[in-house]
Amino acid sequence: MKSAWFVPPLRVTSVSKGAVIRGSAPPFTWIDGVNVSAALRSRRTVSDTRCLARADNNGRFECRVRARVRDVVRLRWRRPDGSVGEWVLRRVPVGGKARHPEVAVFRMGVILARRGLVRLMNFSSLRPIAEPEARLRFVNRRTRRSDTIQLNAKGNFRPRTMVTADPGDVLNIYGFCGRWIKVGQIEIPPPTPDGLPKIAPFRGNKVAFRVAAINGRVFDGRPRAGDVVQGELSNCHLAAAAAAVAHFRPEALILKARGRLYEATVFSAGRGRRILVDRELYYRPSGELIFGQNGLMQSTRPAWWPILEKACATALGGYSALDRGGTAHWALHMITGLPPRHRLLAPDYEQEHWRDLASVLATSSPIIATTPARTNRNSGIVQDHCYTVLGCREHRSRRWITLRNPWGEMTPPGVRRWRDGVFEMPWLSFLRHFSGLSFVDTRPP
Repeated sequence: MKSAWFVPPLRVTSVSKGAVIRGSAPPFTWIDGVNVSAALRSRRTVSDTRCLARADNNGRFECRVRARVRDVVRLRWRRPDGSVGEWVLRRVPVGGKARHPEVAVFRMGVILARRGLVRLMNFSSLRPIAEPEARLRFVNRRTRRSDTIQLNAKGNFRPRTMVTADPGDVLNIYGFCGRWIKVGQIEIPPPTPDGLPKIAPFRGNKVAFRVAAINGRVFDGRPRAGDVVQGELSNCHLAAAAAAVAHFRPEALILKARGRLYEATVFSAGRGRRILVDRELYYRPSGELIFGQNGLMQSTRPAWWPILEKACATALGGYSALDRGGTAHWALHMITGLPPRHRLLAPDYEQEHWRDLASVLATSSPIIATTPARTNRNSGIVQDHCYTVLGCREHRSRRWITLRNPWGEMTPPGVRRWRDGVFEMPWLSFLRHFSGLSFVDTRPP
């Protein structure tokens, strides 16, 4: 006889090639899930679950997950009172030859432990390096020595994961997916030099980075919002502000060449301050920029945004100051010097908010939309985050607003979307998920 407190676990009975999952769970519970493999291709974390289905009175459920063959899906049940069950991992069956293994090499960092050994770490513990418990092999090009490691259940490096290497060595990285396949390489950097703005605290100050001049033009034609992609810093307010200024007032981006240096003007309390910076920036061991923009797209984007971010970091005393976050209207003022404004949003004042938004956009003022600290996790809107407002329109009595995520990706489901994190959503839906608008006063004094 079963105990009264016994709660049956979630069980998966079948997973088809079309990522249709059938199974059983406690009756009337919600089934939460996340594609762990997809998190390797975006900024999504393994905790960004979505409600996929609800179990019936017998506990049976059926749901579909957006996944490719051999993707790993993470599932659990959830009750309305917030109680949850244990996670269950399942892999979508392969429908042909084994695919290329998914490994986020650009998330790997290194700590110089001692002579001949380096410790591997990932820049964000919330985002995986590879699929849960995946096997990786690191081969030192110089010594030909290989080290095989296994990741933990979250797809991250286990504590004190070591490989044999010295500064300057290059490690080829192989992932196992039916066979060993090369997925990338990292170069062990020397100890980080002094003289640059202090870096953000990545789980201690012993993380080694490579320092080199950024490639590419500072401006490639007219600055665009798509030039801006937030890096590893928690500075979505500054990234969204820079994108908004580039979209509406590119002439406000004051950045001039001074020989081998660049002069950027930033503002505080209405007063401009000229900051001289060089082209030297921090790079990951895999070769992509850490701050300023997504290293995967580095070669296709101009350099004005990471240089502007470095100027702001220099003015504030280091990248760690930007990593603490900030307000969107403060960031707009720091770039433009214009008086900042902020308005709270409430669904009950739909008409007034729409008129205000249209009037502000008519003045070509950069606008940023902010989200509250807690949002509906199934909405696809990132909580406590800033988005750039690109425009609004009214068509057949329906109102729409166009936004851009400064991450350059991760748009909510069920909306019209374009590249670089740009999407359009209904105005009423926007008011339900966003809490405020920040802009600047463009009227002459």
